[in-house]
Amino acid sequence: MRIELRKTPRNCTQATITYQPANASEWRPATLLDVGPSGAALRLDRPHCLHEALHLDGLPAGGGRCQGVVRWVRKDAEGYQVGVEFV
Repeated sequence: MRIELRKTPRNCTQATITYQPANASEWRPATLLDVGPSGAALRLDRPHCLHEALHLDGLPAGGGRCQGVVRWVRKDAEGYQVGVEFV
């Protein structure tokens, strides 16, 4: 059993959004795995560095576009899971 360490709960989802690394010009697709008031988990086709800034677009429930910072990265069978803290 996994122990929840987050201060606020996350809602699981499988939505498609787009993201843009701060140092890139193109927007890329991502799968939104979960989202909460302070962050989200994404599945991406490539890893990103810790503390790297990402712009996110298409978040559900009126979240729209926001900026986040990569806090963790894990390889899985379908790509990379990336934890993003909203800033």
